[in-house]
This record gives sequence, structure tokens and C-alpha cells, in this order.
Amino acid sequence: DYEKNTFELKDGILDTASASSMSFDKIEMFEKDTCIKVGNGLIMSAWKYSDVSDNREIGTQIVQNKTFYRFTEDTFVRFSFRFSNSATLTDSYREYLKNNIFVFKYADIDSRFRGKTVAMLGDSITNGVTSTPPTLNSVYDLKMTNGNSIFRLDSKIAEILEVNAILNYGVASSTIAENSAGVSGVAPFIDRYFSMSDADYIIVFGGVNDAIFGTPIGTIDDTSRTTFCGALNILLNGLIDKYIETDSKILFVAPLQSFAPSNRGNELKPYVDAIKMMCAKYAIPCLDLYEKGRLNMVNDTVKSRYFTDGTHPTGIFNDKFLGSYIAEFVKENS
Repeated sequence: DYEKNTFELKDGILDTASASSMSFDKIEMFEKDTCIKVGNGLIMSAWKYSDVSDNREIGTQIVQNKTFYRFTEDTFVRFSFRFSNSATLTDSYREYLKNNIFVFKYADIDSRFRGKTVAMLGDSITNGVTSTPPTLNSVYDLKMTNGNSIFRLDSKIAEILEVNAILNYGVASSTIAENSAGVSGVAPFIDRYFSMSDADYIIVFGGVNDAIFGTPIGTIDDTSRTTFCGALNILLNGLIDKYIETDSKILFVAPLQSFAPSNRGNELKPYVDAIKMMCAKYAIPCLDLYEKGRLNMVNDTVKSRYFTDGTHPTGIFNDKFLGSYIAEFVKENS
């Protein structure tokens, strides 16, 4: 857990700002329990100096392109930050970074996830699509050069867990079951899971597209590719068989509330209930975001801030809530 005595680099002085990076004035860091952790989508470099009055233009580099670092000595440091994809820092992003780069001091680092890999099988939310709130700070949803927001879900989970990598198998419009009413050419989960690489944690996050396209629910012992329960039997059986030798932990995340299915005359709740039933059948932990995900379809303020298109949460929601929910779920089941 983080200690409470955190401080923010925004209290320092912004020394230089180039097209793709920001550097701050020198601050003091300490030995042993001090480690740095930076914001979503950022990587960090640092140079050490003998004291705060050391006027060397470039000090001795001790950190290069890291997301965290534990100091081994007391020293004065100048930090520099840039986006991991080397995107240009616009004025709005520069202002955001100045106020949202944090340096944390750790009492004890949770090292369970260091060197671990997470594989996420999902749809567009996993892939990185976010909806854009019309009246809020656009910095959260400004698209980067890779076509996705820096506040995409996998980036936030990786930041919190400090895993070695997250393998993203999210495909927009993908259903769990085979469904002829779905988007042509988009393979369902049951045809994609077997091509996933080895990983320590397997997270399945889906089901909302099955509700949108009206996949028949089926029954608990169903094995049909075209029913929801049948496809879940295929998928969960397949994942267990695929990862049994590596002792990978398989976790399921049930969908957030959404008004997209009801726009087509369908209801999401029966699909959530089916996911929970099938996960219980296979003793696979399930995070029920429908009931515990903070989004609801009755409060207009919630919808306008976090959920404007009916299917995808905003970058704000990923950054503030959804990434934390899933990361904590992984911790609880480790």
C-alpha cells in the first residue's frame, strides 16, 4: 500500500517543455523506502545532482524510460516525463501533466505482480474505445497517435498492478457466442481464445454485445455455439484446458450497465445472471460490474460524465474507477 505522505511534482518548477517531454526543477529523493510511480501512459527519466544549487545543465542519468524506480541513495533529482508512444505534448496535455504527475513513497511494495503477464479477452472496452463527454476536460479523451486514449483500460490496470505486460485481445463488437446478427467478419470469443499467448492471469470481460445482438440465453448444460450459456461452456472449458499446465488464474468480469441493449429491445441483466451462473459452475471468480460498477442508467449526471454513448465508458471512468475495480479484483484473487 502507498504511504499517505505522497507529494506531487506540480509543486516543483516546470523547467523546460519540449514538443514531446517535460522536465521539472530539482527535488530531493531519499534512500531505501523511496520509489517513484508516474501517471497513466507516461515513462520517466531522471538525472541526479549533488545538491539543489548544482547548476550542471545535464546531471548523471540514473533513470531512463521507466515507470517506477527505487532510489538507493539520498540525492537531488531532475525528472523528465514523456508519453510512451512519443506523442507530441499539446498545451492542454502539458497543463494536465503539470497537475497530475505524482511521486509516491512506498512503505512496502506489493511485488506479487512484478514480472507477471495479464491477458485480457474482450470487446471494444478492452480494446481501448472510450466515449467522449461533451462538456468535460477533453484531455481525458484526446486520442493519441495509436488511435486510442492514454486512459484506455489495459494501461490503467498495468499501472496499478505494475505487471510486466498486458496482452490485449479486445476486438470491437465481438460477442462471446456465434451470432449471425452481429457485425460481419468479427470473430466471437469462442473462436479467438485458443490463439491467446501464455499469461499468469486471464481476464475475460464481455457479454454486452451478446445482449445488444440478442444472443439466445440457452441453459446451463447447453453446448451450442449460438447460445450464450452454450458459448460460455465452450469458452470456460477451453480456457481451463488451455491454461491448466501453467496454473494461470482465470477471472471473469461481467458487463457494466448499458442502455445500448434496451435500445434494441433487449435486456442486459439476464446475460449478467448467466455469466455469474456459469462462472459458479466452473468455480471461476466473477466481478459483477452490473451491480458494483458505479454506472447506472437512471441518473443523467452519471450518464453524461461517464457513459455518453450507451456502451463505452469515458476515459475519465477508466482512469478513476474501472481500472481500479479490475486491478483490485485481480489482487483479491491472487
